[in-house]
Amino acid sequence: MSQKSRPLSFQFPISSFRLRFPFLRFILLLLALGLFAGLLQAAERFPPPDFSSGYQIPAGNFPAGVAVWREWGDVLLLAGALSLASWLAIKRRSRALILSLAVLSLLYFGFYRRGCVCVIGSIQNVAVALTNPGVVLPLSLLAFFLLPLIFALFFGRVFCSAVCPQGAIQEAVLVKPVRLPEWLARPLEWLPFLTLTLGILTAATGCGFMICRHDPFIGIFRLGGPRVILSIGFLFLVLSTFIGRPYCRFACPYGALLRLVSFLSWRPVTITPDECIRCGLCAEACPYGAINTPVPDEVARDRQTGKGTLRWILLAFPLLLMGGGALGYVSGSAIARLHPGVRMADYEQARPSLVSDRNLPERLAVYRQAGGAISELQRQADQVIQRVRWGALAAGVFMAGVIGFSLIGTWVRRAQPDWRADPARCVGCGRCFRYCPREFRRLRAAGSSPGGLTT
Repeated sequence: MSQKSRPLSFQFPISSFRLRFPFLRFILLLLALGLFAGLLQAAERFPPPDFSSGYQIPAGNFPAGVAVWREWGDVLLLAGALSLASWLAIKRRSRALILSLAVLSLLYFGFYRRGCVCVIGSIQNVAVALTNPGVVLPLSLLAFFLLPLIFALFFGRVFCSAVCPQGAIQEAVLVKPVRLPEWLARPLEWLPFLTLTLGILTAATGCGFMICRHDPFIGIFRLGGPRVILSIGFLFLVLSTFIGRPYCRFACPYGALLRLVSFLSWRPVTITPDECIRCGLCAEACPYGAINTPVPDEVARDRQTGKGTLRWILLAFPLLLMGGGALGYVSGSAIARLHPGVRMADYEQARPSLVSDRNLPERLAVYRQAGGAISELQRQADQVIQRVRWGALAAGVFMAGVIGFSLIGTWVRRAQPDWRADPARCVGCGRCFRYCPREFRRLRAAGSSPGGLTT
């Protein structure tokens, strides 16, 4: 395929000034440290307080009965795996070793630890801790949430490359990759931001841990679970045999966070060890569409001079934000039906619910026996609905902003002479290494086997 026939990829405009404003990554690091300091106030205390009212401390993502040393052992293993993955992807540049580490992470964090503690699910625990002062957050769980983001700030998505068990199981079964067309793949990449906002919204408002409940691979790791979730997990595995990491690219909420942070990564994964000869073989080898095509100077100049389309996009941007907020606010009532208290109030008033719960009559009977008034139940349900509506409004504005900036990124482009891996989309799998002639030459000079280079 010739260079001119390659379509321009969707791109967030922030990536265009990533190198012009390197101090942004340090600002982001300071924000992460501020988040850490704020969450320390909600961190687990030793020993935990003794409540005489029967209140039970909410559990984290760790299985019941796990010792503290085991939790921190997992944190140390995570930090070590992230460090090793960074070295393998950036310095050692070995696809075989990256895949070997991914398999080990899959066996330990996936099947042995049964997907728990889960970096992806930790989003919900942090959301609850930030919005509810009475919730206890273990420091080990906070470390699981922050470590991959901190490494992404410096080295890109090395967590996805060889540490995440969900990503590793998809990478292991990808045998015949098929590239999705740009017009389909890029809009699908908005979906992880939707699952991220819904996961935060439902957790923060007490509507449940949606991310953990619907993780398609947890049932596979635990060799059991609801049939629907297991079926979805096996469906993702089947899709992963020919579509590169469909869950990571089109559903994972933590992947959305990593994309935002990786825009400002200090030293992300590079395709070639030195200079690019612009052969384009790396783009043919990447099943994730994570390699940006070169943008000649004349194309960049044409985009800068022809600002008519961009002007219309910018004019429509506020309307897009308002439409997203309105759609979110309207959908808030339906999302609030996931809350158990709202479902109880709906059951009392003979209203249909989105979630079938056979325990509602028993729960309502227990509530009445405890002296609870139905009017108070309805009042609390109304408060939850209103809180979810405002949260859904903010989530709708955020999603509209994601879509709007993505559309703007299709027009605002900087000149780029070489083929480059997009740090926000590149998962550091190392597939492109062995297809680069410069890498082939380096390996031959070092006396190593290129391992599978095709010409």
